[in-house]
Amino acid sequence: MGPLIARRACRGDVAELLEDVQALRPTIFTSVPRLWNRIHDRVMATVRAGNPIARRLFAAAFASKKAALLSGDASGGRFGPLWDRLVFSKIKARVGGAVCLPCGWLWQSACQ
Repeated sequence: MGPLIARRACRGDVAELLEDVQALRPTIFTSVPRLWNRIHDRVMATVRAGNPIARRLFAAAFASKKAALLSGDASGGRFGPLWDRLVFSKIKARVGGAVCLPCGWLWQSACQ
């Protein structure tokens, strides 16, 4: 969907924006920091509410992918595909399932 169509399809309510994104299924997702913070907070709240095994799995996956990205490996490292299937596919589904380039949040998080 082009930007004009996507803009018209959104309801305009920031609180419902994540639901709009799920319906629009963008492949490239750029946004302002406020929305990335909202997505990050929701992901981290879900992780904290999960069981201890899920929390440790997320921590290991995030650390592994972050290290790979910081070293210049855009594929996510040796275990990147595994982490994508086990952990990050759930996050990807929450932002429409078709995102292949989430511009902002991961890169901001990896650089901090």
